[in-house]
Amino acid sequence: MNLAINSDVNSALKSFNKFKVSIGHSGKVIDAVKFDLIGDEWKVMKVMSEDFSFSFIKQFCLTAYFPSSMHSLKNEYAEILLDIEEQFLFRKFHVSPDVNCNNVYNLHEKNISYCMDICYLNLNFLN
Repeated sequence: MNLAINSDVNSALKSFNKFKVSIGHSGKVIDAVKFDLIGDEWKVMKVMSEDFSFSFIKQFCLTAYFPSSMHSLKNEYAEILLDIEEQFLFRKFHVSPDVNCNNVYNLHEKNISYCMDICYLNLNFLN
């Protein structure tokens, strides 16, 4: 899965690691990353976990758009986040409902029941 960086600046799709190389940050630690995840964009998190991109991130925040409880992807999304917590020693330090997300959205033909802002800290970087 590819990561869309910014279609206004660069119309090409890149993985997170390729993006880091293109800006001269290969092998460098990133202080913070912000994600907005809707539908298939969750695959970015899974790929970043598989290619160990999270090893080089001190903290990340995401606005997570979760499907309704009847949507089969809800558990998959939760598993992706739990896997990142366990594999890379990330811990949540902020969780709150996204005030910009009304109760139900119909985004990309997916029934979104709620949105959360979640922030994680990588314990590997604590002194």
